[in-house]
Amino acid sequence: MNVKDLESAFGGTTKKSRLSKPIEELLNKQIEGEFVSSQIYLGLAAWCDYVGYQGLAKYFYKHVGEERDHMMKHYEYMLDRNAMPKTPSCPAQNLTCTDLKDAIEKALAREIEVTNRYQVALPIAFDEGDQMTYEFLQWFIHEQREEEGVYLNWLDRLDVIGCDKKGMFFLDQEISKA
Repeated sequence: MNVKDLESAFGGTTKKSRLSKPIEELLNKQIEGEFVSSQIYLGLAAWCDYVGYQGLAKYFYKHVGEERDHMMKHYEYMLDRNAMPKTPSCPAQNLTCTDLKDAIEKALAREIEVTNRYQVALPIAFDEGDQMTYEFLQWFIHEQREEEGVYLNWLDRLDVIGCDKKGMFFLDQEISKA
């Protein structure tokens, strides 16, 4: 049985989306952004694991799942609104860092990029008059504040304890408890 046979057996794919085309495009871009984030965190986790920063590796591995959960929230939201999400692709994320601080800075840079994506998306939803999507996206803005805060805090800690091997070791141990 091919796809066309399945479509006709289940009534085709002619559902009417409850989202405007600009909102669908916006949400699909957010799906892609969350997916790329999960892959970046996977690359960062693998690098940390490889060089011995087990605490940060554990945190980044957990974060891979959180980013995929964020992606799935977008899928579910779009499907609930009768819109078909697009499944993104992602180039390989072979990341290397110079040390623990560099890994944290790369994670923070990614979170800032994601925050900027949501800050661009929010007014589009507002201008489209799509209150549901606007409120949906606000959850992610709040989440981004927390995520950026974690990395900023760790960078502040490194400023206090120092970026020598001992300081990075102690911070990695602290991160393993997060």
